[in-house]
Amino acid sequence: METVPIRPQCQTIYKNDRIFPCNDNERRFDKHLENQCAKLREEMAKLQATSLKEHAVLSRKLDAITKEKKDIAKLLTTVQKENRAAKQQLEELMQEKAALVKRLENATKEFKSNTKTKKIALQKLDEATANCENLNKQLEQVSRDKEILEGKLKLLEKEYEKLQERVIMSSKTNLDNYQEHTPERDNTMKNISPHTGHLEVCQDMNLASVSQTEMDMKNIQVKIKQLEKNLENFNTTNPLGYQNGEAESEISLSAQGNATDTARTEEETDVSEFFGGGPRFRYWGGRAGDMISALALRMNEKVGILSNIRETRSDHGDLSTSSSPDIRPLDRIVSSSAAFQNFLRSLHNENRSNYTVVYDTF
Repeated sequence: METVPIRPQCQTIYKNDRIFPCNDNERRFDKHLENQCAKLREEMAKLQATSLKEHAVLSRKLDAITKEKKDIAKLLTTVQKENRAAKQQLEELMQEKAALVKRLENATKEFKSNTKTKKIALQKLDEATANCENLNKQLEQVSRDKEILEGKLKLLEKEYEKLQERVIMSSKTNLDNYQEHTPERDNTMKNISPHTGHLEVCQDMNLASVSQTEMDMKNIQVKIKQLEKNLENFNTTNPLGYQNGEAESEISLSAQGNATDTARTEEETDVSEFFGGGPRFRYWGGRAGDMISALALRMNEKVGILSNIRETRSDHGDLSTSSSPDIRPLDRIVSSSAAFQNFLRSLHNENRSNYTVVYDTF
């Protein structure tokens, strides 16, 4: 572009002014100005076109930016929502964390307590194992003692069988003496008052088992000796002639010593019916011998000892005891063991339910 000199002053042209013809220089200058104006117009048009193009491009960019802005706003709202949800989840996680911390503390406490109880349980287990070993040793010792005592039991059974044979022989001699002296007793019975009571000497044949200690064995031997003495006294105290005031005697071998009065009267009536209504105690037909043999067989089947000979009084017991023979009751031989007591009860119940023999005098 060419530079055009600018006139220093510009004059306004009015209607009344006169227009003078221009010179060549002025014409050149005007053309030059026109050319410049045309160029400027072209440039202006170009600039306008380019500006429109740029404006369209910018408008497009602006639309895209607005769209992006809307998308970003939507994303922002979603992000805010997610942020709120994340905050809630974070709070819940914090609460769960606090609960887990508490549970962890409780678990540690329980673990400590469990360790203590485990130690105590282990101590108790050790004690239990020690006790078990001690009990096993005691069991072995008891089994050995049992074998020893079984051997002693067999020996005592043999001694008891011998004793039973001696008792049966002595009972037979007593019955023979009783049968020999029945006439003299009948003479004395006439002088006795009818209201005189009866003496019932009950011998409980409780067949008990052998004790489990050597002291019980010694006691058994002592009791056997006392029984022999009492049998000898019983044999010697059967008089050749009964004195006045002597009571009638009943020798009862029974497993139940405390029978009622009704049972006694029934037994007396049965015996009186069998032996007759006479005053004598008759042994006709060998009935007494059969009873004695049955009793001996029953006693030999059992394993035990002869317990006691007990004296009981009738309605007029004072008169009866004054004339009764000197029979001392034996103390009951009882072991301290539970097995011995159970065996004694079983034998007592069996004897009481199965066998009872009564010898009555009239």
